[in-house]
Amino acid sequence: GGQLAFAQTTFTGGAGGNIPDATSVGADAGNPNAGIFTSDIVISGPGTIISFNSITLDDFCHTYIGDLVLELTHVDSGTTIFFMNRPLKVSALNGWGSDSDLNGTYTFINDLGSTYGSSDSIWLAATNNSTVPGGTYAASANSFTGSPTTSYVPINLNVFAGQSIAGTWELTIRDESTNDIGTLSSWQFNATIEPVPEPASSALMLCGAIVSLILVSFWRKPA
Repeated sequence: GGQLAFAQTTFTGGAGGNIPDATSVGADAGNPNAGIFTSDIVISGPGTIISFNSITLDDFCHTYIGDLVLELTHVDSGTTIFFMNRPLKVSALNGWGSDSDLNGTYTFINDLGSTYGSSDSIWLAATNNSTVPGGTYAASANSFTGSPTTSYVPINLNVFAGQSIAGTWELTIRDESTNDIGTLSSWQFNATIEPVPEPASSALMLCGAIVSLILVSFWRKPA
């Protein structure tokens, strides 16, 4: 058969909701008392991920970006990535991160060349704005090195490449410190998929041969 075409697809339907506040201050990274919001997109159709292109949070509002950790998990494979982790919090043991607000739609993409000072750095946007503008930003993690320039680390969404698109995709928003809450309207993600191939031509030929034999047998029956 011919070569399969890749299909870039946006998977929608991730429900929004309220993002609860943490119940303790949470100076340490990974506060066990974080407020946790989760939402799933369940995909039943088959296909293999060729590239994982973006994650979009629609109408995402919060009053303290430095409290937040954003994660995406493919539950069926157990693969998890952080795509934003407490902007401007540079030490795991102290420092609170940026107090800038979020109020807009934010898309996170692959840009492994992004640095703290890049135009698509959400850390730089948090430094320069009291409310981070909606837009497109590099997916990033946090190394907690003590310096914003080295703590900001772009991450690769393509850890999901090669996996099946089918299954449960879970967004987790963690609020790791007190006094601030938020809301999310909905979320979605975009990936390029290689569809499952149709039955091989040899199998189709075999089916045709069986049909032909049945017809021949029918016409050769004695009168």
